[in-house]
Amino acid sequence: MKSAIIAFAILAYVLATPEYTDEYMQVHDICQADARYRIDDLSVFIELETEKKPVSQVKFPSNFNAHMGCMYSNLGLFDKNGDIIIDIAADKLKTFFFNPALAPQIVTACGGIANESDDLDETSGLFYLCILDYFA
Repeated sequence: MKSAIIAFAILAYVLATPEYTDEYMQVHDICQADARYRIDDLSVFIELETEKKPVSQVKFPSNFNAHMGCMYSNLGLFDKNGDIIIDIAADKLKTFFFNPALAPQIVTACGGIANESDDLDETSGLFYLCILDYFA
């Protein structure tokens, strides 16, 4: 019985992480290949997405927003004005969420918050931190 509980806990932990698509990982590789966007210590993502640490307890690299800007730009999530394109973002990021059917609502709410910034990198960082609250 004890081993069944442990197995269930491990399975729940593994399932409670975002699912990255091939496209997302290809874009990640593109951004990591450029020194301006590369994040050498990827533990920031493990702490936020897997360990679910509060943002206030995580040390962010100085280029974190730039990295997210690279990611979201290469995924095609911005229009020519630098605003998040809700339907594209919802479709491309839905596998991150515990309930993918809620992706349009999540992206709409977070896009509204993030689009208040005029800086693409800052918008990207704000958007990521907002949608992070809904990650699986």
